[in-house]
Amino acid sequence: MQPESADAVLRTAVVEATGAVGASGYPRYEGDGVQADIDPRTGAVEAVTVDGDELPYGWIAQVRTPDA
Repeated sequence: MQPESADAVLRTAVVEATGAVGASGYPRYEGDGVQADIDPRTGAVEAVTVDGDELPYGWIAQVRTPDA
């Protein structure tokens, strides 16, 4: 399934820090079927799975802070 535009949001998830470090070396966050390693300095998603699967090629995950 391809989104209609590059700006299409296909899924959102609220994640919380687990206290663990992921395989990427960054802190691990989990919630709503999403596991993500996020660089706390830049907010970049360094690794992510959704419902246990990697994102399809070309898809991206972005962080949005609660106050954004």
